[in-house]
Amino acid sequence: MSHNDSPQTPPLRSSPYPNARSKLPQLYVVDTTMKPQEDDGNDQPCSPLSPVSASPWEDASAASTEASIPSTPTTQVSVNDALHTASFPLLLPDFPSKTQQPSSQSPPSETTDVTETTDVKVPPESMGGPIKHIPPKWALKGDIYTFSFWTPPSAASSLPEHAYSPLEGKTSFADETMSRPLGGLSMIQILSYTDSPVGPYDEMLVAPGSFEWERTEPGGEKKRGCNPKITRIYVSTPNSCFNGRTNWNTPKHLAKFVWDHHPDGSTTIQIFPHDDPSNLDESQPSPRPFFATTFKPMSLLPRFPFATSWVDHLGFNTTLVMPPLPAGNGSYGELPATSRWISLVTKQYCASSSVGWYDVEQPDGGEACGGHKNFLPWLGRWQVGLKMKDADLTFEIPEETWERGDVIGEATTPRAMDENTLTPQQVNIEAAASTPRQWGSGNFLNDYFN
Repeated sequence: MSHNDSPQTPPLRSSPYPNARSKLPQLYVVDTTMKPQEDDGNDQPCSPLSPVSASPWEDASAASTEASIPSTPTTQVSVNDALHTASFPLLLPDFPSKTQQPSSQSPPSETTDVTETTDVKVPPESMGGPIKHIPPKWALKGDIYTFSFWTPPSAASSLPEHAYSPLEGKTSFADETMSRPLGGLSMIQILSYTDSPVGPYDEMLVAPGSFEWERTEPGGEKKRGCNPKITRIYVSTPNSCFNGRTNWNTPKHLAKFVWDHHPDGSTTIQIFPHDDPSNLDESQPSPRPFFATTFKPMSLLPRFPFATSWVDHLGFNTTLVMPPLPAGNGSYGELPATSRWISLVTKQYCASSSVGWYDVEQPDGGEACGGHKNFLPWLGRWQVGLKMKDADLTFEIPEETWERGDVIGEATTPRAMDENTLTPQQVNIEAAASTPRQWGSGNFLNDYFN
């Protein structure tokens, strides 16, 4: 597959429903087992004009807030009650209650009335139990399977469709006029958390490089940046899905994780997503895996400590910038929308990391990922990576939040910007664009140092 030499700005991916509502369906859940309380008028909508607190997570972090989901088989929702947004700083202030069930015979339209609603189920204990909102900061522990690779600018300008979930890929979260992919250092991670504030769960994420963004400050001046963005991420429990979206704008969806630990020390991992387009309420995993890989350790190499913060010293910016999320029709109410951009620092440290090979050849010739047999069109089959055993992870309170991003002007493209205004990450990307490497092997470590 070939790529253009110069970055482009592809249009926002078209929706399969051309007459869809401009405002996405959203959801909140109300505990109907308790007597309704009178509104005291003290709800604090989440907006820049009426902030929840100096840091919107300070008040919420005093105690965990249950997401009003009783321990009954299903919960009836009501449009007349309001969820207290003070405990959910990123949630939309008008977080509504009912999900529209799209007709199987016709797509939704702007004039369609909501005549049918879907009850929100309570997750079973096998999936972590009832959803609770647990604000950051989070400390976690678990095993991390990770490999890094380089996304050339020409590849970033035409990311494949499966880089985003079907929900986020049709919305402003993937709008490349406001969050423009530039490529650079990228990664795929699969994590098995043994301890977290929401209990054990599994996770898989795709971060295909850095994305340029722009915003207008209150004084009218422009602020620009270039940061990594997680474009697709799966977790195994509704609790993690809900909290990841509300706390950090991570576009989480549910998936089933299958782990096979082999006698030779290798591990095969398969991820079966719930967000298959044929599964409107994301209630069941797909019968085919979205991603599969086998990690094979290099047994002769010694183990060593590793921290993701060390990457910053190599000139790479690891602070995430995440746009707001749309709402989805999750069967457990795990797919809320958010209203603000955030920047976020995550930390990973392991005292005993091991090096190995990742085989990323996908089953059925990559049918589940657009026919790309190695998952992404520019990847080679074998990738060098790490297994970080019993790693410690921290998800911080977002460093900044802001209401909206701006459409990126032509003057902010890497080739037009003055070099003095470029971050170290942008300088690396600009250098790669001006003197392209031969990325024949598809392996970052091999290509970058040769």
